[in-house]
Amino acid sequence: MDILFKNSFILTEKLILECRVAFISKWDKFFSLLFLFTSLFGFIYSESNLTTKFISIYLMFMCVYLIFILPTLRSKKMYKRYLAINNYEQLHESVNFYNDIFEVISSNGSRVSISYKNLKKIYNRNNMLIFLCKEDILVFIKKDGFEHGTYNDFKNFILSKSNLRF
Repeated sequence: MDILFKNSFILTEKLILECRVAFISKWDKFFSLLFLFTSLFGFIYSESNLTTKFISIYLMFMCVYLIFILPTLRSKKMYKRYLAINNYEQLHESVNFYNDIFEVISSNGSRVSISYKNLKKIYNRNNMLIFLCKEDILVFIKKDGFEHGTYNDFKNFILSKSNLRF
């Protein structure tokens, strides 16, 4: 089989954070921010009732924690787990795209072949595409990491193969 596209990159904590943020849906962000503003206005406009102000402060802190802090903490934990699995060496990944399948090859020697039919969703982030495949397998594609082919050609190719939009 001939390689149509090849993408490779070194997995970093920043890339994992970008991936974690992709899974926070727009509705989750909307309702969390709405809840945050509601708590803030409850704090500002409540009378000097100390219990109400304490509850408002607690709810504001929880919203900030869920929106901003939790994804960062989770990505750090996930990155440490990747490093531990890979004997504390940076993980280098390559993804080879063929006509019928794509293959993910890690520097630790693992190889996974996936059919384009198994793609469930494609997340488009600033620097990456994230493929969510059946059985909750995540595949990272760095937009500027193409060694064979270009990102624009790849984008057209993956849209035609998967029938998904991103």
